[in-house]
Amino acid sequence: MDTAPTPRYASHYLRLGRYIARSVLVESLGSGRYRLAPFSAELERTIFLSGTLRLECATCPLSEEGTPEEVMWRELQSLLDGHEGWTLLLPRDRGY
Repeated sequence: MDTAPTPRYASHYLRLGRYIARSVLVESLGSGRYRLAPFSAELERTIFLSGTLRLECATCPLSEEGTPEEVMWRELQSLLDGHEGWTLLLPRDRGY
């Protein structure tokens, strides 16, 4: 049984499809579920990555076309709560 704490990630931006929020802390709850919170400081288990984190889910396809629409982190959490099986893509996962 792995008892190591899971890291929390933060970045300049978090994007779900065309929606983007600034300074969001992303914490995995397991099984493709995530909890979001505002990011204010690096604490224990927090990894800050320069760039944009992305969350994608096959059951919730969101268009990335057009100009990104800036929203608050709570709006992104509502989208996350409505679907399961999210995958967190870190900036290096996309080659940037």
